[in-house]
Amino acid sequence: MNRYGETETGYLPHLHKSIYRHKGTAMGYGVKLWPEDLATVKDKAPEALVLEGL
Repeated sequence: MNRYGETETGYLPHLHKSIYRHKGTAMGYGVKLWPEDLATVKDKAPEALVLEGL
């Protein structure tokens, strides 16, 4: 949910098979993103340079 109270649900069908579940439930686990290595990300999306300090 963003600061305006809006939620984007369009990604859920794409992530459904990848969501971690414990005892059949996915609630409370959040979403972890594991992109490619930073060098590859920077090649594909130069604007990602701001991620280097994270």
